[in-house]
Amino acid sequence: MFLQIEIGGFLHEMPIIIAFILGVSIILFAKKVLNSKQQFGLLLFLSLCLSLFVIGVIVYLLFTNNFDIKTDLPLYLSSFSALIFPIIVFLNKPLLFRIFYFWCLAWGVQAISTPDILDSYLSLEYFRYWIVHLGTIMIVLYGVFVLKIYPNFNSVFLSILALQGYILIILLINEILDSNYMYLSVKPESVTVLDYLGPWPYYILGLQLFLIPYFLLFYLPFYFYNNKANSIS
Repeated sequence: MFLQIEIGGFLHEMPIIIAFILGVSIILFAKKVLNSKQQFGLLLFLSLCLSLFVIGVIVYLLFTNNFDIKTDLPLYLSSFSALIFPIIVFLNKPLLFRIFYFWCLAWGVQAISTPDILDSYLSLEYFRYWIVHLGTIMIVLYGVFVLKIYPNFNSVFLSILALQGYILIILLINEILDSNYMYLSVKPESVTVLDYLGPWPYYILGLQLFLIPYFLLFYLPFYFYNNKANSIS
């Protein structure tokens, strides 16, 4: 049964408030108490926890015979990011982290603003949805505020380019499985920005145009920060 969470209601605001308090607490703890090696270790630990949670949900669904290959693979952008974050962190490549900064914030903010949860409240799906989306946002913000991995202008377009490759792969998977990963076959039932971009397949093309200003929006604070730093120096 589709659950339309009331925007601004208790079930919508509660996980966001909890994640905000937890995220701020972790970031402040890491900045004030931990040294640089420990800060990196904590990020790796957090990413492992999130990845294992994604894997654990799949294992649980398999063992309870509730796994549906058309809906339960970790192919939505936030789920995929959560799954491979330990690899991204372990490789310690700032460019990869910058790409995932845009992916996780862009999709995560949209997801938590207009939740699309296909189950009853306080179900496994409810917790999976919020933990994955809020968890990926927390990890990339930890990288920004604690490890100071700041996105740059080039990473905006590299993120969009990398996303095009991922979208092509998901389109192929959707065709093979007759699925709707990344909502590339059918729009979500909840109200999203896709509703303003026309019918299928035009909303997919419209989304590509929307990505440029949308990703630039998440780069804007760093643009002003860099300008201020340059003017002071």
